[in-house]
Amino acid sequence: MSSSTLVGDLIVAVSALILGERVVYIARAVQHLDPVRLMLYQSLIGSGGFLLLSLATETGRPTHWRLALVLSILFQGALVGGFNFLLNAKLLQIYRPSGLATMALTTPIWGVLVAAAVNREGLSPELALSTLLVVAGIALTARR
Repeated sequence: MSSSTLVGDLIVAVSALILGERVVYIARAVQHLDPVRLMLYQSLIGSGGFLLLSLATETGRPTHWRLALVLSILFQGALVGGFNFLLNAKLLQIYRPSGLATMALTTPIWGVLVAAAVNREGLSPELALSTLLVVAGIALTARR
């Protein structure tokens, strides 16, 4: 770790810790709470907090609201984010967080494979090897 990237490294490490805590909390909370209500409260508190933080810290050119911008925010936030949260919460009611985290490690692999297929590009040997190593790691953790 060089001193020039130490702050960024610490931010990523703290973010990973918070994400891990959040997954464990949600896994416990959905055993007693309705996932839809949990998502609603999390969205309201999170959106309100980000709005206040944005108003306090962001300056410069204001956002030019257009229909396409509003629709894209609604699609990403409500449909994609909401659906994924509810599905994740439902899965956490059934499975342990460690089992789901293992499967989540395949997300970058699927992203690369889909992007390569859409763009009709081949996979480099390094990328293929990296994919095999991630799959091997998942297989090792699944055996335990």
